[in-house]
Amino acid sequence: MGVFLEGVIFLSSYSERCKKIWEGYQLYASLCAVDRRGYELVGMTSYSAKDSPNIGDAFDRRGESDLEHQAKTAWLCSVFASNFPDYFEMPSRKIPTDVWLLVTTALCHDVGEAKTGDIPDDGRAEHELKNLVELKVFCELAGVFDYVDQEKSINTFRQFQNRDSHIGKALFALDKAEAVLTTIFLAKHGNFGHITFKDTVTERDEYFMSETRSDSPMDCWAAHLQTVTCDFPVTITEPIYSLVDTAIRDVYGVGFSWWNKGIKPWAQ
Repeated sequence: MGVFLEGVIFLSSYSERCKKIWEGYQLYASLCAVDRRGYELVGMTSYSAKDSPNIGDAFDRRGESDLEHQAKTAWLCSVFASNFPDYFEMPSRKIPTDVWLLVTTALCHDVGEAKTGDIPDDGRAEHELKNLVELKVFCELAGVFDYVDQEKSINTFRQFQNRDSHIGKALFALDKAEAVLTTIFLAKHGNFGHITFKDTVTERDEYFMSETRSDSPMDCWAAHLQTVTCDFPVTITEPIYSLVDTAIRDVYGVGFSWWNKGIKPWAQ
């Protein structure tokens, strides 16, 4: 599906467009069988990726969450807005293009993991090596959009991967912050993880455990978020840090003890 960084696909008929949408939907929906391994590694879930070798088995194991249903519906809205603007009676594209690109990239940024599986961002070399595969798969999925939108969405995703623009940095910060917010949300509901639960604790894990004096994913992942975004514009970091601080204070009544310590980025 799609033309990888060579240009755009021109689709005309409803049948052509719907065929591409169905192909893209299957790729997007296949992420239901790809669990976020970071939570498994730190003992927040008993599930092991080896237990579900295919999509059918994964669905049989746990069904579908409302969150997944909402994500797929939002993805379909994005695709229909691109291909059939009259569907929403938006011939003048009332949704700003920049907003559409941001939301669409956020909805699709992990689609490459349908091919690679989830590789935790904990300092292991494999995580950096998967970028090319993820870009290729994103380009395939972008082939679902109208030709006007394909190159724009691919460029936005590349900015996200490379963090070489304000938009790319902003998306990257939100992606990292969401994982931290999940650990805080789960802690509020009695689910706690430990970095030391991992079969292999990486050097970066050791670094952040030492700096935060904690083996909690909440602390270590929040510290990582802070260090990888510390040189981002304040218009990005101020609301992101404020959101994380608000969440942790809601659960514990106080902020992170190390939050203003000025932890330096981990140097491999």
